[in-house]
Amino acid sequence: MSKWHPNIYDGDDLVRFTLGYTGKNVIFVLCINPSKADDKISDKTSLQVQNISKNYRFDGWIILNLYPLRVTLPSNLPYIRDNELHSQNISKIRKILENYNNPIIWAAWGDIILARDYLAECLKDIYQITKNHHPTWKCAGTTKKYNPKHPSRLSNNAPLENFDIEDYLKNSVK
Repeated sequence: MSKWHPNIYDGDDLVRFTLGYTGKNVIFVLCINPSKADDKISDKTSLQVQNISKNYRFDGWIILNLYPLRVTLPSNLPYIRDNELHSQNISKIRKILENYNNPIIWAAWGDIILARDYLAECLKDIYQITKNHHPTWKCAGTTKKYNPKHPSRLSNNAPLENFDIEDYLKNSVK
């Protein structure tokens, strides 16, 4: 499949808040942290998001992250959260969601959420700002630890299924 050239990009060499392509039927993809992709260069994750989005007939996709710091290996995330960076991320997510009612949010962070204690807190904060928009949460299966699988680990025809975010927050991450 040919790729969509992103027309939404908010980031630089150190952070990325949003990356995507707008349309009338957009899926939001909530990953863990950005790597290399930007408005000119795709990476494995962004290409897989595009392929799966097209397979489900979405005409747009927007990648958001629990934490916006760019690192190629999530194990290189800092051990302590930068609260200012987190606040900026929350603000950017809140602003982009203002344009969408009843969005579909694809939970896609994988087991990496367990790598740093603050990542679950980031997810909880993001969940709180999404509630007013009445989203439908989806995932493409879960890991053995019940974390939603990351797009880079999926086939192009991975099934998107309902994801009970409230149960997940109550029982899987503390």
